[in-house]
Amino acid sequence: MAVAWVLSDSRIPSGPVGASRPGRADRGPQGPESTLQELSRIEEHALDGGLSLWTVSSEAWMTYDSSYHEQVRADEHDLQFGAFDREDAWRLGSALRSAALAQDLPVVIGITLGAQRVFHTALPGATPDNDVWLERKAAVVTHYERSSMGVGEQFRSAGRTFEADSRLPPDRYAAHGGVFPIRLRESGLVVGTVGVSGLPQREDHAFLVEHLRAFLSAA
Repeated sequence: MAVAWVLSDSRIPSGPVGASRPGRADRGPQGPESTLQELSRIEEHALDGGLSLWTVSSEAWMTYDSSYHEQVRADEHDLQFGAFDREDAWRLGSALRSAALAQDLPVVIGITLGAQRVFHTALPGATPDNDVWLERKAAVVTHYERSSMGVGEQFRSAGRTFEADSRLPPDRYAAHGGVFPIRLRESGLVVGTVGVSGLPQREDHAFLVEHLRAFLSAA
Protein backbone atom coordinates (compact mmCIF):
# COMPACT_ATOMS: atom_id res chain seq x y z
CA MET A 1 0.00 0.00 0.00
CA ALA A 2 2.82 2.41 0.85
CA VAL A 3 4.44 2.01 -2.57
CA ALA A 4 1.10 2.41 -4.36
CA TRP A 5 0.41 5.53 -2.29
CA VAL A 6 3.73 7.12 -3.22
CA LEU A 7 3.32 6.29 -6.91
CA SER A 8 -0.24 7.66 -6.98
CA ASP A 9 1.26 11.16 -6.98
CA SER A 10 2.20 12.06 -10.56
CA ARG A 11 5.15 14.18 -9.40
CA ILE A 12 6.98 11.05 -8.24
CA PRO A 13 8.28 8.95 -11.17
CA SER A 14 9.46 5.96 -9.13
CA GLY A 15 9.73 4.66 -5.59
CA PRO A 16 11.97 2.27 -3.63
CA VAL A 17 10.86 -1.32 -3.12
CA GLY A 18 12.45 -3.71 -0.64
CA ALA A 19 12.05 -5.98 2.36
CA SER A 20 12.57 -4.93 5.95
CA ARG A 21 14.26 -8.25 6.79
CA PRO A 22 16.09 -10.79 4.61
CA GLY A 23 13.57 -13.52 5.40
CA ARG A 24 10.77 -11.49 3.82
CA ALA A 25 12.43 -11.11 0.45
CA ASP A 26 11.03 -14.43 -0.79
CA ARG A 27 7.53 -13.96 0.56
CA GLY A 28 6.25 -11.24 -1.75
CA PRO A 29 3.66 -8.65 -0.82
CA GLN A 30 1.24 -9.54 1.97
CA GLY A 31 -2.25 -8.34 2.75
CA PRO A 32 -5.16 -7.14 0.59
CA GLU A 33 -4.62 -5.26 -2.61
CA SER A 34 -5.03 -1.51 -2.15
CA THR A 35 -7.83 0.11 -4.08
CA LEU A 36 -7.80 3.62 -5.48
CA GLN A 37 -10.54 4.56 -3.05
CA GLU A 38 -8.51 3.34 -0.07
CA LEU A 39 -5.52 5.42 -1.15
CA SER A 40 -7.75 8.45 -1.59
CA ARG A 41 -9.21 8.01 1.91
CA ILE A 42 -5.74 7.87 3.48
CA GLU A 43 -4.90 11.28 2.06
CA GLU A 44 -8.32 12.71 2.87
CA HIS A 45 -8.24 11.61 6.52
CA ALA A 46 -4.72 12.95 6.93
CA LEU A 47 -5.91 16.35 5.74
CA ASP A 48 -8.87 16.11 8.10
CA GLY A 49 -6.30 15.94 10.89
CA GLY A 50 -4.44 18.99 9.64
CA LEU A 51 -1.61 17.00 8.08
CA SER A 52 -0.71 17.69 4.45
CA LEU A 53 1.00 14.62 3.03
CA TRP A 54 2.21 16.55 0.02
CA THR A 55 3.24 19.82 1.67
CA VAL A 56 5.16 21.86 -0.87
CA SER A 57 8.77 22.39 0.18
CA SER A 58 10.82 25.28 -1.17
CA GLU A 59 12.74 22.83 -3.32
CA ALA A 60 9.54 21.34 -4.75
CA TRP A 61 8.19 24.81 -5.48
CA MET A 62 11.34 25.68 -7.43
CA THR A 63 10.70 22.66 -9.66
CA TYR A 64 6.89 23.06 -9.85
CA ASP A 65 5.57 22.15 -13.29
CA SER A 66 2.88 24.67 -14.19
CA SER A 67 1.62 22.75 -17.22
CA TYR A 68 -1.07 20.91 -15.27
CA HIS A 69 -2.35 24.13 -13.72
CA GLU A 70 -2.46 25.69 -17.18
CA GLN A 71 -4.50 22.76 -18.45
CA VAL A 72 -6.93 23.13 -15.54
CA ARG A 73 -7.29 26.82 -16.37
CA ALA A 74 -8.04 25.92 -20.00
CA ASP A 75 -10.67 23.42 -18.84
CA GLU A 76 -12.29 26.09 -16.67
CA HIS A 77 -12.39 28.48 -19.63
CA ASP A 78 -13.89 25.89 -21.98
CA LEU A 79 -16.45 24.27 -19.70
CA GLN A 80 -19.05 27.00 -19.45
CA PHE A 81 -22.79 26.83 -20.08
CA GLY A 82 -25.12 28.82 -22.27
CA ALA A 83 -27.89 28.28 -19.72
CA PHE A 84 -28.53 25.91 -16.83
CA ASP A 85 -31.73 25.02 -14.98
CA ARG A 86 -33.12 22.11 -12.98
CA GLU A 87 -33.89 20.11 -16.10
CA ASP A 88 -30.27 20.52 -17.23
CA ALA A 89 -29.15 19.41 -13.76
CA TRP A 90 -31.17 16.21 -14.08
CA ARG A 91 -29.82 15.45 -17.55
CA LEU A 92 -26.20 16.20 -16.59
CA GLY A 93 -26.40 14.31 -13.31
CA SER A 94 -27.99 11.31 -15.02
CA ALA A 95 -25.27 11.32 -17.70
CA LEU A 96 -22.55 11.41 -15.06
CA ARG A 97 -24.24 8.60 -13.14
CA SER A 98 -24.50 6.39 -16.23
CA ALA A 99 -20.84 6.97 -17.09
CA ALA A 100 -19.71 6.19 -13.55
CA LEU A 101 -21.84 3.05 -13.39
CA ALA A 102 -20.39 1.86 -16.70
CA GLN A 103 -16.91 2.13 -15.19
CA ASP A 104 -17.95 0.69 -11.81
CA LEU A 105 -16.72 3.81 -10.01
CA PRO A 106 -17.52 4.08 -6.26
CA VAL A 107 -18.40 7.77 -6.32
CA VAL A 108 -21.03 10.24 -5.23
CA ILE A 109 -22.28 12.84 -7.70
CA GLY A 110 -23.89 16.14 -6.79
CA ILE A 111 -25.18 19.29 -8.46
CA THR A 112 -26.28 22.51 -6.77
CA LEU A 113 -28.08 25.58 -8.04
CA GLY A 114 -27.63 28.53 -5.75
CA ALA A 115 -27.84 27.20 -2.21
CA GLN A 116 -30.03 24.22 -3.18
CA ARG A 117 -28.92 20.67 -3.98
CA VAL A 118 -30.84 19.69 -7.13
CA PHE A 119 -29.18 16.35 -7.93
CA HIS A 120 -27.46 13.73 -5.82
CA THR A 121 -26.63 10.06 -6.21
CA ALA A 122 -24.34 7.60 -4.44
CA LEU A 123 -23.06 4.61 -6.42
CA PRO A 124 -22.19 1.17 -5.03
CA GLY A 125 -19.01 1.38 -2.95
CA ALA A 126 -19.38 5.07 -2.10
CA THR A 127 -19.54 6.04 1.58
CA PRO A 128 -20.98 8.93 3.64
CA ASP A 129 -17.42 10.24 3.90
CA ASN A 130 -17.48 10.86 0.14
CA ASP A 131 -20.57 13.04 0.61
CA VAL A 132 -18.75 15.14 3.19
CA TRP A 133 -15.82 15.58 0.82
CA LEU A 134 -18.12 16.56 -2.03
CA GLU A 135 -19.67 19.27 0.15
CA ARG A 136 -16.27 20.59 1.21
CA LYS A 137 -15.00 20.71 -2.38
CA ALA A 138 -18.20 22.41 -3.53
CA ALA A 139 -17.73 25.01 -0.77
CA VAL A 140 -14.29 25.84 -2.20
CA VAL A 141 -15.76 26.24 -5.69
CA THR A 142 -18.49 28.55 -4.39
CA HIS A 143 -15.95 30.61 -2.44
CA TYR A 144 -13.34 31.02 -5.20
CA GLU A 145 -15.55 30.53 -8.29
CA ARG A 146 -12.93 28.18 -9.71
CA SER A 147 -12.70 24.41 -9.96
CA SER A 148 -11.64 22.75 -6.72
CA MET A 149 -8.57 21.37 -8.49
CA GLY A 150 -7.75 24.80 -9.86
CA VAL A 151 -7.82 26.30 -6.38
CA GLY A 152 -5.46 23.63 -5.05
CA GLU A 153 -3.08 24.15 -7.97
CA GLN A 154 -3.24 27.92 -7.46
CA PHE A 155 -1.81 27.47 -3.97
CA ARG A 156 0.75 24.86 -5.02
CA SER A 157 2.00 27.07 -7.86
CA ALA A 158 2.79 29.75 -5.28
CA GLY A 159 4.71 27.31 -3.06
CA ARG A 160 1.90 27.12 -0.51
CA THR A 161 -0.78 24.66 0.57
CA PHE A 162 -4.47 25.36 0.77
CA GLU A 163 -4.75 23.67 4.16
CA ALA A 164 -2.08 25.87 5.76
CA ASP A 165 -2.55 29.15 3.89
CA SER A 166 -6.18 29.62 2.85
CA ARG A 167 -7.36 30.69 6.34
CA LEU A 168 -10.53 28.69 5.75
CA PRO A 169 -11.67 25.97 8.18
CA PRO A 170 -10.53 22.58 6.80
CA ASP A 171 -13.61 20.82 8.14
CA ARG A 172 -15.72 22.89 5.70
CA TYR A 173 -13.41 23.50 2.73
CA ALA A 174 -11.23 21.13 0.69
CA ALA A 175 -9.28 22.14 -2.42
CA HIS A 176 -9.23 18.64 -3.89
CA GLY A 177 -10.16 17.99 -7.50
CA GLY A 178 -13.61 16.89 -8.57
CA VAL A 179 -15.97 19.91 -8.49
CA PHE A 180 -16.53 22.59 -11.15
CA PRO A 181 -18.44 25.85 -11.11
CA ILE A 182 -21.54 26.03 -13.30
CA ARG A 183 -20.62 29.27 -15.03
CA LEU A 184 -22.83 30.99 -17.62
CA ARG A 185 -20.75 31.89 -20.64
CA GLU A 186 -22.41 35.16 -21.59
CA SER A 187 -22.63 36.78 -18.15
CA GLY A 188 -19.77 34.98 -16.37
CA LEU A 189 -22.06 34.32 -13.40
CA VAL A 190 -21.52 31.19 -11.34
CA VAL A 191 -24.96 29.77 -10.61
CA GLY A 192 -24.03 26.46 -9.02
CA THR A 193 -21.61 23.55 -8.79
CA VAL A 194 -21.28 20.06 -10.24
CA GLY A 195 -18.95 17.45 -8.82
CA VAL A 196 -17.93 13.91 -7.99
CA SER A 197 -16.02 12.42 -5.07
CA GLY A 198 -14.61 8.98 -4.33
CA LEU A 199 -11.45 8.65 -6.47
CA PRO A 200 -7.98 10.21 -6.12
CA GLN A 201 -8.42 13.90 -6.81
CA ARG A 202 -6.91 14.03 -10.30
CA GLU A 203 -9.13 11.15 -11.35
CA ASP A 204 -12.23 12.83 -9.93
CA HIS A 205 -11.24 15.94 -11.90
CA ALA A 206 -10.47 14.05 -15.13
CA PHE A 207 -13.75 12.11 -15.01
CA LEU A 208 -15.73 15.31 -14.54
CA VAL A 209 -13.89 17.18 -17.31
CA GLU A 210 -14.39 14.35 -19.78
CA HIS A 211 -18.11 14.12 -19.23
CA LEU A 212 -18.74 17.85 -18.96
CA ARG A 213 -17.15 18.17 -22.41
CA ALA A 214 -19.39 15.44 -23.77
CA PHE A 215 -22.49 17.02 -22.24
CA LEU A 216 -21.70 20.50 -23.57
CA SER A 217 -20.82 19.16 -27.01
CA ALA A 218 -24.18 17.45 -27.25
CA ALA A 219 -26.13 20.50 -26.05
